[in-house]
Amino acid sequence: MHLLMSSEPHTAPIQEEVDAQLAFSTESDATISLADKWLRDCIAQDTACAGERQSAVWDKALPARLICVDGEGSSWQSARVVETNRLSSNTPYLTLSHSWGDGKFLKLLSTNTTQLYSSIPVDQLSKTHRDALSITRRLGYRYIWIDSLCIIQDSNDDWRSQSAQMASIYGNSTCNIAAENASESGGCFIRRNPLMQRPCQLTHSSDLDPAEGVYAHRYHTANWSAFPEYYYSPLSLLTRAWVQQERILSPRVLYFGGPEIHWECCSFQASEAWPNGSPSQDHGFDEFYPLKAAFESLITPFTNWGRDELNRFVYELWHHGVFREYTAADLTFEKDRLVALAGIVGVIQRRTGMTYVAGLWKEFLPMELMWRKMDAPVPAQKHLEPLPWKAPTWSWASVKGRKRFDLSALQKPEDDNILYCSRILKYVIEPLDVAQPILGEVSGGTITVTGFLAPLVRPSPAETMEADGPNRFKKPKDIALDIDLPPSTQLFYFCLMKTRDNETTLTNKGLVIAKAVAETEEQKDGAKYAGSYIRVGVFVSSFKSGMGSVFDGVDETSVTIC
Repeated sequence: MHLLMSSEPHTAPIQEEVDAQLAFSTESDATISLADKWLRDCIAQDTACAGERQSAVWDKALPARLICVDGEGSSWQSARVVETNRLSSNTPYLTLSHSWGDGKFLKLLSTNTTQLYSSIPVDQLSKTHRDALSITRRLGYRYIWIDSLCIIQDSNDDWRSQSAQMASIYGNSTCNIAAENASESGGCFIRRNPLMQRPCQLTHSSDLDPAEGVYAHRYHTANWSAFPEYYYSPLSLLTRAWVQQERILSPRVLYFGGPEIHWECCSFQASEAWPNGSPSQDHGFDEFYPLKAAFESLITPFTNWGRDELNRFVYELWHHGVFREYTAADLTFEKDRLVALAGIVGVIQRRTGMTYVAGLWKEFLPMELMWRKMDAPVPAQKHLEPLPWKAPTWSWASVKGRKRFDLSALQKPEDDNILYCSRILKYVIEPLDVAQPILGEVSGGTITVTGFLAPLVRPSPAETMEADGPNRFKKPKDIALDIDLPPSTQLFYFCLMKTRDNETTLTNKGLVIAKAVAETEEQKDGAKYAGSYIRVGVFVSSFKSGMGSVFDGVDETSVTIC
């Protein structure tokens, strides 16, 4: 068992003292009252979560549909789907984040719209949906947005139209209810032993002040690296890609489904164990950005910042605060990898004026091409099969798994240590649906860049990494592959940057590429595949000055990568 230690009392005040009465179920009145207190205090305070934040980055508009929860007082009796064109644009509503599981629950379809517009049959709802409707009413709200009941699930047009509005749907909501660690059959509420959740006071020998001591609270260490800003148990729901976006876009989130309820807004995190906020002492997470706070930094008006300075700030927040964990998140349909990030991307693009190119930012090309799979194998160690097409090979969305960027993209060509930096000559993006485009979603794309091209000789499994020959890499860390191709495939180094690290060491870095092979008759007829390459991986090679490199005597050229 691991303990979270704090010298701060369980009931340290914020606006006024809050002392959560831990009950045997998170469905209790005491638990809902605490959630209501967090929500009302946040709305009342002039904080980063206030309504004015939305107007800076998205339009004040309601989703096309909401669920109206009817009842008396805090109890709900019935529900129905309503179109919002007759509601005031200021109508408050909640949203729900949940795991679809096997998806065997009531959904809005083109065949049952009339029925659900009249009345939603409660007995056909999942327990999570029923609990969410109950929470909505008990918190004093009448409307909630649930994706499966507010988007016509068998209409591609409706799905595309509403998916493109995710930023405003979640951003304009009052609060998001997140059903974490809850299967559809499990619901939002859980029975628990309250004594296991409440911090206990560990006193010391001093009798001067009986309030002094250390407060201990149990936590779980699994997957802390994925959500380091949390002081409480990680939430499995947050491993879902769509939910990560929903969490970041929503001004406030209430987490149900675990042994405690949790609260998160742009400036405050709390739980039933620590209802007045997380302990302020250092827990070793200073190097990480809390995601909601990082996102708030992106949409807060800046003063006295130049365009380059702003873009670099955004770029660092993007990669440290969003990118790494999002690329490792789960998706039911891997083809949605770029779409499920479109809401966040749209806000950044609107806020900064930067241009999004199939998962990359144009302002930081070509070095943004240097993304790397964090578990990428070296040649001859593992064979990876290419996945079905989802994005151009130069986009991180083309392969699964957590990735990171080479932050040399933040360097400028005029920096003293840069001896050579590639240039983008041209890029072409083909949207999947021209009539109803979704930001980031593509059916194809090419990028033409300058650099130095040299053949790469791959070692066989029997060879060592120190094999002779100027075109062989020398250490496993020098090269990392996204996919592996048959041994007969000729691979190439394509150098994008040359730097002088110090007086004696130089470094070349760039892509590992292979000639593109058309897989369909349509591709064979396409001019873009003639002479094009595909990205296979990345390399970084450092060497002593005067030792020479594989690119000595090679002239600069340009290649097109698809």
